[in-house]
Amino acid sequence: MVECIERATTDNSVTCIVIKCDGRTFIAGADISEFGHPPLEPQLPYVLEKIDQCTKPIVATLFGTVLGGGFELALSCHYRVAVSGTKLGLPEVTLGLIPGAGGTQLLPRIGGIELALEMITSGKPKSVQSLSDTGVIDLTVDDSAALLERTIEFSRNVLVQQKNIRRTSKIVIAHHQEYAQLFSLWRSKIAKKMRGQQAPNMLSTPLKMCCHYHLNKLCKKNEDCLMNVEILLNHTLCVMLFLLNVWRLS
Repeated sequence: MVECIERATTDNSVTCIVIKCDGRTFIAGADISEFGHPPLEPQLPYVLEKIDQCTKPIVATLFGTVLGGGFELALSCHYRVAVSGTKLGLPEVTLGLIPGAGGTQLLPRIGGIELALEMITSGKPKSVQSLSDTGVIDLTVDDSAALLERTIEFSRNVLVQQKNIRRTSKIVIAHHQEYAQLFSLWRSKIAKKMRGQQAPNMLSTPLKMCCHYHLNKLCKKNEDCLMNVEILLNHTLCVMLFLLNVWRLS
């Protein structure tokens, strides 16, 4: 993908880039066969940075179940077009992890702090329809067969209107006093609902930081939270239970 973006960026005949997936869904998250192995290059944060910093508009065409790293990739795009019925989410917390490629920083910048707290701490996906007024989706398409065509049409309109490239990294969240109360409220909710789980409690730290720092400065801080030993131990147990359930159903 990085190679394609770099090639399109230097090609004068290309004015806009559309990211489309074949098959039944957009990127649906991590490959469970890669759990426990060193990450492959290029790593996802690097790919997302390339998308964000591209000098030509990038639009994601979303359908199916857009989860985990797939949702983070979509959030790093400058615009998002989705077909009705698409589900989007960051389910990492259900495996004892926190979103590791920037979801804790991208989602609050686009959809707001409260939406990010709800989606990331619960891990539950949301429908495109429920996100229509949040800024996460720019255009919803009813006919899945027309998704690519409508996305290209949307892209052309962006160029005609000469809109500035809307980089998520440039969105600044103003620090408000009510956010402190909001974080306190969600900490209480998490403590009651997810007793003994470390990842949901750790999530408030990177989410709080997005109110104080530029996105680029937060990458290492988010990684530090992800690599917390307690989270990794909890993650190992959650993955074992997940794989056991997969084996039972197979």
